[in-house]
Amino acid sequence: MKTFWLSANLEGASLQTLVKSDLIDDLVSNWHEAAEKVSEKNGDPDLSGVTKDFIISALKKGAHHTEPDVGNLVAQALLWLAVKGDLGDRILPFMREGGPNMKMHTEITRLEGNIYNFRTIVDEKTSAAMQAI
Repeated sequence: MKTFWLSANLEGASLQTLVKSDLIDDLVSNWHEAAEKVSEKNGDPDLSGVTKDFIISALKKGAHHTEPDVGNLVAQALLWLAVKGDLGDRILPFMREGGPNMKMHTEITRLEGNIYNFRTIVDEKTSAAMQAI
């Protein structure tokens, strides 16, 4: 079974989990469907914004630790952001390949008010391989 590490930090809240590489496409698809439902309910067509709001809310409340389903959804949302973001086409093959040293981390920083920056990084080996592509 191939896996990789997924982690995130926000103001002292953290999440770290192993992701099964062969499930990455299903996990991303599942979040996409969930985000579309939330988007329809809230009337907000910005799936990226809906996703970020969900992650921020869950991490701030600690729901990713207290409610098992929320922890899984936060992980799916983080994966969706990475795959749909600027790194998506380059990072997805490494997520699918997995490996004990493959790590993806999202650092979430509050800039001001309700504005947050999401910065995704990968381990050094993966980063070097992505740059070679």
